[in-house]
Amino acid sequence: MAGKTILKSLVLAALAAALLGTALVVGSGSVQTSAAEADVPNPSFMVWLPINAVHGYEWPEGVEVTLTINDPGTPDPVDYADSQTVGPAPWNPEQTFVEFDLGAFGAEPGHVVTLTDGVTTKTHIIRNLAVTGVDVDLDTVSGTAEPFTEVWVDACEENDCVNRHEVADGAGDWTADFSVPGDEPGEDETFDLGPGNDARAQQYDDDGDSTVAGWVVPNPRFWVSPLDRRVDGVEWPLGAEVTLTIDDPGTPGSPDYSDSQTVEPDAWNPESTWVAFELDGAFEVQPGHVVTLTDGSTTKEHTVTNLALIAVDPAADTVSGTAAPGTDIEVHICDEAGCVFRYEVADGAGHWTADFSVPGDEQGEEPTYNLVPGSEGPANQWDHDGDGTHVHWRVPNPSFTVWLNQNQVHGYQWTDGVEVALTINDPGTPDPVDYSDSQTVGPAPWDPEQTFVFFDLQEAFAIQPGHVVSLSDGVTTKTHTVRNLAVTGVDADLDTVSGTAEPFTEVWVNACGESGCVNRHEDADEWGEWNADFSVPGDEPGEEPTFDLVPGSQARAGQYDDDGDATSVAFTVEPYLGDANGDGKTSMVDAMLAAQCVVGLIDCNSIDQEMADVNCSGGVSMVDAMLVAQKVVGLIGAFPACGP
Repeated sequence: MAGKTILKSLVLAALAAALLGTALVVGSGSVQTSAAEADVPNPSFMVWLPINAVHGYEWPEGVEVTLTINDPGTPDPVDYADSQTVGPAPWNPEQTFVEFDLGAFGAEPGHVVTLTDGVTTKTHIIRNLAVTGVDVDLDTVSGTAEPFTEVWVDACEENDCVNRHEVADGAGDWTADFSVPGDEPGEDETFDLGPGNDARAQQYDDDGDSTVAGWVVPNPRFWVSPLDRRVDGVEWPLGAEVTLTIDDPGTPGSPDYSDSQTVEPDAWNPESTWVAFELDGAFEVQPGHVVTLTDGSTTKEHTVTNLALIAVDPAADTVSGTAAPGTDIEVHICDEAGCVFRYEVADGAGHWTADFSVPGDEQGEEPTYNLVPGSEGPANQWDHDGDGTHVHWRVPNPSFTVWLNQNQVHGYQWTDGVEVALTINDPGTPDPVDYSDSQTVGPAPWDPEQTFVFFDLQEAFAIQPGHVVSLSDGVTTKTHTVRNLAVTGVDADLDTVSGTAEPFTEVWVNACGESGCVNRHEDADEWGEWNADFSVPGDEPGEEPTFDLVPGSQARAGQYDDDGDATSVAFTVEPYLGDANGDGKTSMVDAMLAAQCVVGLIDCNSIDQEMADVNCSGGVSMVDAMLVAQKVVGLIGAFPACGP
């Protein structure tokens, strides 16, 4: 999902760069440039409201550009600041580009945005601009702006855009009609708006900086991942119930499988939506099966193809596989710099190879990519309306985790069937190896498509912080020094996890339940203490979800070294003493339940009697009910210590 968000941002940026000159010409004769003037750099920037970002164009390559934002409604002169270095534009290395992702700070109309490189300073007041509707039947885009102000509107498909110049009326409303030619020079083309098209509105200031508002016409679609045993859909209406059906044409019944799920916000891209169907253990989807998704209004159908992977060769930078002869395959990989694509066609025998070591032979395939351990991406086959079959590929990246409080070492992505040797060195002893063991790599218990090797030291040796742990299969050797990491507290009432580590080191914490895992990235303070709060969204991208810690919740804290090996501490949220109903809290309800149990109003087996017995008398009594009530109202700070 991170790749999809990066790609969307780059596409928007590329469209902005492609349209920057066009928009200046369309906007006003006073800002048209001659061919000679066009060669002179003209630093400018755009505030992208849809993705909460600021993009700069034509700033000198290699310089540091500083962004500041002032909210006039606050007393501070600068409410947000950041600096980034200008580099080549991902869509054209002959152009320059600088990008600012505003993260948790929300850019709003009226904010004053400034970019400077110390020589050139540009300032823009964010306009009150919005796209409020796209009508694909009438081919119109409508929105609002300040009354009687100019709006430039573009409708785009990939890099092909059609422009309109409109003026907001006295109420601030404007409409751009792409079904007929416009009424100004350069507006002769029409545009048929459809799913996936990008509709964007811009307002420029006097020196070419602008506010951008946008709307992507929803394009409900899905892809089937046979190896991952799931079906994923995007851009279905938020909150809608989507029904999945799978039909095996080789059986008499139809459908052979069905399920329904509710569409949720996409955790990786708040501008989109997501719906997922997990098939593991429920149904084995195969090539030839007909998969359908419908929300009652839109129905999409895809026949699963026989797309398969054969090999990923990092030495040659190639990904290869098989598909039906003559069919198209899209293979790509994404990182922070963008995405690199290859479009291949299976040969007469059904074989295909995507070579990232050299530029491809189609437009847009110019970039190359060096595959390294951990490199991964999809191979896809799309049908005529955007649904597809998906196979994920990955360059194996052997790693391991030392589970400190379980006294275990777990290895991941080592080659299936090989023998892996574990050695542990305690620097406090004269011996170079204080413990050793060997185990054979096998399929992971949670997913037979992954590999796993397991070392349980039990009473044989106690792993401690500072120990140097190594795993080797004779080809790859990985080493990790065990970190001084601990979880010291879990508060289910506050939904926090706290602990200790070396001062100023990074700690990754996640909490998991039936609905999945939620992550937090924290830094230990100068005292080595850290705290992860799951009751509110985190302050980094991907930390928007919250999590309610309850008895039984699984969580872990981890610290990674430079090549991905880790020290981790796992824990389970235990029931709270006094928590008779098991809701993860001690409340007056628990006191009442204990009392009702004692007097016989409820069956005592309906509550957690061990947790209700707060004075450890061996049974629930009215004393326990009173103690719980006293603790809830603050008359006592803790229950009496249990013991002989």
